[in-house]
Amino acid sequence: MASVSKKRKVDREGRRFQDKWKFEYFFTEILNNCVCLICQETVAVFKEFNIKRHYQTKHASYDKLTGNKRGEKVKQLEAVLTAQQSFFTRVHHLQLELIELQCDAEHRSRHQQLPLVNFYRQLDEGRFQAIRTFAKKMLSLFGSTYMCEKTFSVMNINKSRMRTRLSDSHLRDVLRIKTTALEPDMDYILQSRSQYHPSH
Repeated sequence: MASVSKKRKVDREGRRFQDKWKFEYFFTEILNNCVCLICQETVAVFKEFNIKRHYQTKHASYDKLTGNKRGEKVKQLEAVLTAQQSFFTRVHHLQLELIELQCDAEHRSRHQQLPLVNFYRQLDEGRFQAIRTFAKKMLSLFGSTYMCEKTFSVMNINKSRMRTRLSDSHLRDVLRIKTTALEPDMDYILQSRSQYHPSH
């Protein structure tokens, strides 16, 4: 009878991430995975041979960094990776809050009854913090984009080939008048003038 060979189980060998790999090979450990800080690829096994081979074949140009410069580069790459992770964590929280919001019949009815701004304003800050933050950004973005588009439209209408003598200061005044939400007090302006046209 032939003997059955036992397969090696890597997880039984007790391999762990070593801190020196971060400085030597630009690797870090994230959720029990060995991740390259430079290209963010994952090496399947916590084995120095695999990590070193990845570094030498793909990132050998980083060998010129030594001492403090190498340490600063490691910190910089770690900060980039952390920022990316926090972004995806925020997106994950937003998705979870959105699922919870969609499953709540009371909030669905309020969404249909209230104006959109009031609906987001009345959401509980503790339960729906990510949705409220996202809604604030989206609502303010529309207003600022609208004002920008309106300003460019007014500028294109006023500064045409037929009005070449329009100076920059006059154009600035026209844009300010057209894009402001304030209403001028015409009665006060007219009473404060002794003559209405500077040529008279």
